[in-house]
Amino acid sequence: MVVVLTHLSGGQSGQTEVLEKDRIRLGRALDNDVIFTSQDLRASAHHGEILREGDQYVVQDLQSTNGTYVNGARVERTTLRDGHIIQLGRKGPQLLFEVRPRSEIGQLNQKPWTKGTTISQSARLMVEPVSEPLGGRSRRFGLQTMQLAIETAVNRSSSGWRRLVVILTLLTVAALGAALYMAVIGPSPSVLSPAESAKIFSSIAERNQSAVVLIRLQFELVDQQGDVISEGTNEGTGFAVDPRGYIATNFHIVQPWEFDEQLKKLHAQPRVRSLTVIFADHTSREAIPATLYRGSKESDVAILAITPPPEMPLVKGIETDISTVHQGDEVAFIGFPYGSDLLSTTRQDRATTTFKRTTVSKVARDLIQLDTSIQTGYSGSPIFNRDGKVIGVVTAEIKDNADSESLSIGLGTPIKFAMELLGEG
Repeated sequence: MVVVLTHLSGGQSGQTEVLEKDRIRLGRALDNDVIFTSQDLRASAHHGEILREGDQYVVQDLQSTNGTYVNGARVERTTLRDGHIIQLGRKGPQLLFEVRPRSEIGQLNQKPWTKGTTISQSARLMVEPVSEPLGGRSRRFGLQTMQLAIETAVNRSSSGWRRLVVILTLLTVAALGAALYMAVIGPSPSVLSPAESAKIFSSIAERNQSAVVLIRLQFELVDQQGDVISEGTNEGTGFAVDPRGYIATNFHIVQPWEFDEQLKKLHAQPRVRSLTVIFADHTSREAIPATLYRGSKESDVAILAITPPPEMPLVKGIETDISTVHQGDEVAFIGFPYGSDLLSTTRQDRATTTFKRTTVSKVARDLIQLDTSIQTGYSGSPIFNRDGKVIGVVTAEIKDNADSESLSIGLGTPIKFAMELLGEG
């Protein structure tokens, strides 16, 4: 049997560590077995340790500054059970503790995780705690645009997602074909110079960034007795698509528990405490309450409803015809990588967007593959074509966790699925 520790929050959020040791040391110092990052300020240099004692495991605090918690209760030393959540400090990083047979480890290492909203299971979300969580630091779903969600998305029943493995296998062939085309035929006369392209996308950013919003979800998990066993905060991006107050985004941002197998293992009921949006260049004091209007787990899109502010900005154009999107097209997206964390780190009191350009590497009926990595928090960002129209929604990132040198692949969902939800009204 081996110990599997999944980082549920903190600087390593989404990452999974497999250890086969009788003593597992936890802390920020480099001589620990599980090393936390400098941003995990609640964790001490040598915070605690997990010990194997016969057929069971115990965790004990090593006189840490902020204490060690198991399932929300502060402990000096206690026996661990499969599924217990260890937290380093009251608002510090959380670890999911599991014990698995050695035979399952190969399967764990083959999961297509990215950096995790900082894991990379299926999609990562970005988030920052908006209030003090009862069960510890908020889970970073939006920030890992969502690693945990990526695995789930890949395994979802949608036929398009089931074909993802085939699509990825064909990437090499597609890349070779594109290279051969350029070598034999040469570039199209309509190809813009780098300066011209930069000017076009700069204009797109200027005209649309005000319609982009930072989404914050605060939720709690309640057991069968109605007691709160954990709290979480999730962040991601959205964008205004209708003057009646409708915001397009990803479903996994506003209902992360639908995608996260780790949350399901807690056998708890989710309860939303607050859902708000902050328009670009506005402060948290100007956050607007939102509700989930409609959502689709299968396509991972959602429409939020807000009371529209005066002269609510909207994205300037929407292209629902996926046939207009081609391999090699230059595109860009606008969002909030790392959510509020990045804003606080850079000492910004306003929700300032980040603009990123890339190219389309593959197009399917319900999938736009992007030649770029997707940082947590970018989930829900609008993807713009060169005409300044939204063609998709940033959804996930895939990376082979077993290969540290492998390149990440970004995934987007065609905007038509979000607009179809809106049209159902």
